[in-house]
Amino acid sequence: MILLPATVVGGLFGLAEHRRRTGGQGRWRRLALAPLVFAIDPAALMLVLPAMAGGYAVSGRGSRRARWATGAAALLPLPAYVLAVALLDDLRSLATPRGAWTAVLLFSCYAVLVVACAIPHRPVGPDVGAAAPAVPAGATPTGPGEPS
Repeated sequence: MILLPATVVGGLFGLAEHRRRTGGQGRWRRLALAPLVFAIDPAALMLVLPAMAGGYAVSGRGSRRARWATGAAALLPLPAYVLAVALLDDLRSLATPRGAWTAVLLFSCYAVLVVACAIPHRPVGPDVGAAAPAVPAGATPTGPGEPS
């Protein structure tokens, strides 16, 4: 149930990154709505909407006040998870190896979704830290301060 929507969302984020690097043609910023594909299961909105807000917060665009507000909204799944565990089980179950593994798995996947949600909000153009040009065949690379 989650594999097909996740594949579609990943493909749409890949398309967003491609369009961002090639000049941002068309209405590519609409691809920020790609995670809503997970809304096939309405319960997923509890993670998807805060992740979209977190993507905006970490993208570095917009006003500082808006980024702080959306960043705070991105933290809402943390207390929701603790509350769900408290209602459905004992909080001490989080201290067991299985409970810790479950929490780490959930929130690491959530962090990846937040970072991916930032792609459509990033500035257009190649990254500033793009890879350096390759050294031509037969040439020897020199370090700083070494004669060439």
